[in-house]
Amino acid sequence: MADLFISHSTKDKETADKAVAYLEERGISCWIAPRNIVAGSDWAAAISAAITSAKVFLLIYSENSAASEQCAREMNLAETIEGLFVVPYKTDNAPLTGTYQYYLTGAHWIFADAKKNSYNFDELFTMLSGILGNASGNTADSTYTDTFNVNKVSVSVPDVKPVKSGRKKLIFVGVAGAAAVTGIIVAAVLLSSGVGKVVPPEPEALTTTGTTESITETADGGAPSYGTIEDYSLTYNNVVIEGTYTGGLNASGQPEGSGEVKGTYSVLNVKFTATVTGDFSNGMLNGSASIILTSASGSREKHESDSIVNGRVNGIERSTITLENGTETTTEVEMIHGIANGTGKGNIKYPNGDTETFELCYADGMINGEGKSVYNYTEGSTEYGFKTRTYIGMYKDNMKCGKGSFTLEYYSGVTEVYEGEFDGDDFGGQGTLMFTYPASADGEALKTVVSSGVFRNGTMNGQGQRTDEYVSGERKVYEGNFSGGMYEGEGTLTAYYAEEDEKKTDVYTGEFKSGYFDGKGKKVTEYKDGDSEIIEGDWIKGETNGSIYYECIYAEPKGDAGMVRESYSGYVKNGIKNGMAMQKLYLADGTVISINGEWNDNAPADGCIVSAQNAEGDLIRSGLWKNGTIEWQQAD
Repeated sequence: MADLFISHSTKDKETADKAVAYLEERGISCWIAPRNIVAGSDWAAAISAAITSAKVFLLIYSENSAASEQCAREMNLAETIEGLFVVPYKTDNAPLTGTYQYYLTGAHWIFADAKKNSYNFDELFTMLSGILGNASGNTADSTYTDTFNVNKVSVSVPDVKPVKSGRKKLIFVGVAGAAAVTGIIVAAVLLSSGVGKVVPPEPEALTTTGTTESITETADGGAPSYGTIEDYSLTYNNVVIEGTYTGGLNASGQPEGSGEVKGTYSVLNVKFTATVTGDFSNGMLNGSASIILTSASGSREKHESDSIVNGRVNGIERSTITLENGTETTTEVEMIHGIANGTGKGNIKYPNGDTETFELCYADGMINGEGKSVYNYTEGSTEYGFKTRTYIGMYKDNMKCGKGSFTLEYYSGVTEVYEGEFDGDDFGGQGTLMFTYPASADGEALKTVVSSGVFRNGTMNGQGQRTDEYVSGERKVYEGNFSGGMYEGEGTLTAYYAEEDEKKTDVYTGEFKSGYFDGKGKKVTEYKDGDSEIIEGDWIKGETNGSIYYECIYAEPKGDAGMVRESYSGYVKNGIKNGMAMQKLYLADGTVISINGEWNDNAPADGCIVSAQNAEGDLIRSGLWKNGTIEWQQAD
C-alpha cells in the first residue's frame, strides 16, 4: 500500500513525475499510473484499489486535469472513502469547475507554477509529512490522531479544516503552519545529497556571537585552552546547528581541536536535537566529525566523515538514518563542498522485510550518470506479487533517463524485462519490453509477450510491434500504431495457429481502437486444408458490425452440390448476419445460386428471393426461401 495516490492528467506527467521523485526520495511512497499498473491488469480496477488503499489523495490541479474525465472520476471516488485525506496542489491559474468546484470551493491550496519550474515541493512535503506522521481521524480540534501507529502521540495542526463540516471525508487544506515534519529524512537530504543544485558560497571566518565561559588561558595569553561557548552556530554542509560548544579553544576564543556541540537544528519550522563531536580549527569543523540528529517522533540520523574542510564534507560521508516506522537507510556518498558529487552506495531495510540496495553516481547533489538499484520484496508485501525490481542504466536529475535495463520478477514466476531508453523515470523512446511466463500445461496460456518500438509515459505509444507466443505454439504478431500500450490506429494483426488447429493464419489489416479491430478493415483466414476466407467491411470491438463483404473459397468442392465458393454482401450485427443482404453459392458445374432479401440471426427470412443461373449467366430457375428451404417455382 502506497502512502500517496497521485491524481493527474497525462498532459501534466512531467510535473507529476517530479513530485513523485522528490517525495519518494524523502521516504513518501507514491502510487501513480501508468507506472504502478501491472501489465495486463484491469486499468480501472487497479486505480480504484490504489485510491481505496492510499492514506492521502494528491490532486495535481491544472487546466488539463480540469478537462480530464478520468481525474474527475478519481476525485469523486476519493470523496467517498472515509478517512482519506485530499491534498489539492494547483500548478496553474485554471479556475475550479464541475466536480472540483463542488468539493474544493473555499479550500486553501498549495500553489505552484509549473510553467516557470516553480513547484513548491518543500511546502508540499511538509504538509504530507505531517499528515502521514500523525494520521487522521479527529478534525474537530484540528488534531490528527495516529491511527497508523507511526507515532505515539498526536500533534496539533493549526488552521487545518475539512472543506465540508459534518463529513467524514478529510480534505486537507491547511498551508501555513501545516504540520511538524515527522520524518528526519529531510535532514538526510540536506546533509547528504544537497538536492536542489545548491552551489555553496565560500566559507567565511567564523564570528562567534555568543558568550565564552570557563576558559583557562596560560600566562602568556596565547596558548590553546578548554572551555564553553554558548549561543554557538555550527555549519555542517548546508545545515546550521544552534547550541553550546564545549572543547578546545584557540587564543581568539574560537573552537580549536576536539570539541562537541549540543543544540538544535531547524528545518521547515521544525526543530531536531543535534549532537556533533569532531575536530575543529579556526572556529569551524575541519577533519573528522560525527553528527547525530534526533526528532521528537524517534527518528534518528548519524552522519560521519573524516574529510571535512571548513564545515563542509570533501570526501566520503557515511550516514545511517532510522525512521520512527523502522525503516533504516545506510549510505556512503562522495561529496564536494558539502554536496553529493561522485559515487555513492547504500541499502534500505523496510519494516515489512523489503530491502533495497543501490550504487549511484551524483553530480551537483542529484543522481546523474550510470547507476544500479535492486529492490527485494518480501512475499506478500505487495498486492501485485513482486519479487525483485532491478534497474541498471543512466540517471538524470534523480530520474531514470537515457539507456537502461529494467527487470521485474514476480513470485508467480513471471518476469518482465525492458531494455531501451528511459525518460523521466518511465520507459520513453526506443525500447523492447518482454514478459516471460512460467511453464504451463494449458495450451492457451501465454509463454512470452515481446513489444518493440516507441515508448512514451511508460507504455507503447507510436509505431511498434508486439508478439504474443502461447504454450500451444500459436503466435499473434501486431505491427502498427500503439497508444497507451494498446493497438490504436492503423495496423496489421497476424495470428499463426498451433499445429493441431484447423486454421493456418488469420491476418487482419485496418483500424484498431483500444486493442480491438474497430473501424474499416479486412480479415483473411487461411486453413490447413487449403480453404480461405475474406471478410471486408466495418468492425466494432473485434466483431463485424455494419456493412461487410464475405467470401470463402474451398480447395475441394463441398457438400452434395459441390460448392466451390460462397459470398455474402450485406449487413451484420455483433458478427451475426442481420438486415438486407445477398448470398451467392458457386457450384462446381458453374451454377450460381443467389439468395436476396432480409436476414435474421444468420439465416434468410421467409420470403427471400432465390434464383439459379448457369455458367453463362442465364436464369434457369427461381423461387422463395421458406421454412429454411428453397421452394423452386420454375424448373430447368
